[in-house]
Amino acid sequence: MKKHFLLSAALTSLFTANCFAQPGSLDSDFNGDGKKTDFFDTDTDDGTSIVVQPDGKILVAGYSYIQGDHDFVIIRYTSDGNYDNTFSGDGMTSVNFGSLYNDFCMDMVLQSDGKIILAGHYYINSGNSDICMVRLNNDGSIDDTFGNSGKVFFDPGTANDYLRAVTLSPSGKLVITGDAWGDTFIAQFNADGSVDNTFGTSGLIVTQVANVSTYALEITCQPDGKILIAGYYAPDVTDIDFMLFRYNSDGTPDNTFSNDGMVNTDIAGGHERAYCLYLHDDGKISVAGISGNKSALVRYNANGTLDVSLNGSGKTELAGTDNYTVNNIEFQADGKYILGGNYHDPNVNFHSSFALMRLNYDGSFDNTFGTNGITTTTFDGNVNNELSDITIQPDLRIVATGGTGPYSALHDIATARYLSGLNLGVAEFSAAAAALIYPNPVNENETLNYTLLNDETLSIELYSTAGTLVKTFVKNEKRTAGPHSETLNFPAELAGGNYLLQLTTAQGVQTITIVK
Repeated sequence: MKKHFLLSAALTSLFTANCFAQPGSLDSDFNGDGKKTDFFDTDTDDGTSIVVQPDGKILVAGYSYIQGDHDFVIIRYTSDGNYDNTFSGDGMTSVNFGSLYNDFCMDMVLQSDGKIILAGHYYINSGNSDICMVRLNNDGSIDDTFGNSGKVFFDPGTANDYLRAVTLSPSGKLVITGDAWGDTFIAQFNADGSVDNTFGTSGLIVTQVANVSTYALEITCQPDGKILIAGYYAPDVTDIDFMLFRYNSDGTPDNTFSNDGMVNTDIAGGHERAYCLYLHDDGKISVAGISGNKSALVRYNANGTLDVSLNGSGKTELAGTDNYTVNNIEFQADGKYILGGNYHDPNVNFHSSFALMRLNYDGSFDNTFGTNGITTTTFDGNVNNELSDITIQPDLRIVATGGTGPYSALHDIATARYLSGLNLGVAEFSAAAAALIYPNPVNENETLNYTLLNDETLSIELYSTAGTLVKTFVKNEKRTAGPHSETLNFPAELAGGNYLLQLTTAQGVQTITIVK
C-alpha cells in the first residue's frame, strides 16, 4: 500500500546565522526590527486575529473606530512586513455593516480557495448585539457571492450575542461559537454563507446548563467532524472553572466525551478561565488560560479524561507567571508549546506587554526561549500593549498581533514576529514536490535537496513529535559545501500523524515537519 506524506519547508538558506539567534527574540527580517504598528484612524484600533497564507503573506484582522463608529479592518503584509499593494491597492481595507452600527471583528479564517472570512458582532444599540460575517476575495474586495452581497447577519436569539471564534469543518462549512446571554451557542453555515439547516435547529445549537453561565471562547473541528469548544464555566462568582465541550458533527452532545459531552476542570480553586485550545494529532486536547493570578495549562485525552503525562496530573499552574495571562496556544513541530498572552505590571495601571511563553511537552518551561522561557514586547514606548492572537508560520517563526497605545487606550494595531530557533532551510522533496507542496501528496521514497554553506558532518533522522527516534537516514557523514540530494526511504509501516525530519550539523539543527 502506498504511503503519502505532506512535507513543509521554507525558502531561506540552510544553516545561516539567523537560524541560531536566541529563540524568542524579535525577527529583524520583519519590518527591520520585528515590530510594526498601523492605524486606520486616530481613535481606537485593535488587531484580534492573525493568519499566514500559504504564500507567506500575513493577514491581520481587527477593528477600528472610523468616522463615528467601529468597523471591521484587515491588513495584508508581505512576508517581510511591507504592505501588500495587491490587496485593496494599499494593503489595507475596512468593512462597515451599517452606518448606525459598531462592528467588531473577533476572528478570521482562510478558506481553501484563498477567500477570507471575517467574523464578529455588531451593536444595534447599547442593549442589543448580533453576529455578522463578511467574505473577501484574495484581492481584498468583498465577495458578493457570499451571504447577502458578501455579508451575513445572524441572531442567535437573545439581546446580547457575542461571537468569539470561527473555524472550518472538514467539509468546508463555517462553524462559529460565542455566548448568548450566559449560554454557549454554535451555528453552522454552508460555504456560501447560507445557514446549514442540517445542523441543530435552523443551523443553531444553544447549550444551557441549569443555574450555570457558560462562556465559549475558542473552537476547532476534529478530522472526524466533531466540534470542540473551550471556555469557562461559572456556577457563581467565586467558583469559575475551565470548560470543554465536544459535539458531534450534527451539533448533538458527544456522549463518548466524559459521558455527556462536557468537562469542567478545577485547577486550584477560585477563578479559572480557559481562553484557547489546541487539538493534537493523536487526539489529545490542550487548553490554556488563567488560574487565579497565574497562567495555566490542562491536557486531556481524546475521551475527556486528564492526561497525567502533563505535570503528573494533566493540569498545571505555571510557576513564576503571576500577572501573566494566556489567550492563545500553538504547538511547534518539535513538540513544544507556544503560549501567547500578556504581562500586566501590578504596580502600574494599564501597563502591559505582549508575552510569549514556550513550554516543553511535560508543562515545564523551555529555558532556551527568551529569558527562562518567556519573552515580552512593547511598542513605540507605549505602556499598554495587549496581545490578541498568535500563529506559527510554515518556516516556524511566530507572529503575534494585538493593540498598543498610551494609558488605557489601544490606538494602533500592533504586530510582531519572533524567531523560534527552528527556522527551516532550503528543502525540496523531489522535482514534483515544491518547497511548499500542500496539498499534493508525495511518495514514500523521496529526494531531499539541501544546501550547506560550509563543509559539515551531517546526520538526517526522523523523530516522532514526542522525541522518539523513528529512523536514521544519514549518521555523522561528511558533506562538502554546496547543494546536495539525499534519497529518503520512509518506513512503509509508519503510522499516521506528525513527524520531524531533523538535519543536524555542528552548527545546529534544522527541523522539517512531515505529516503522514
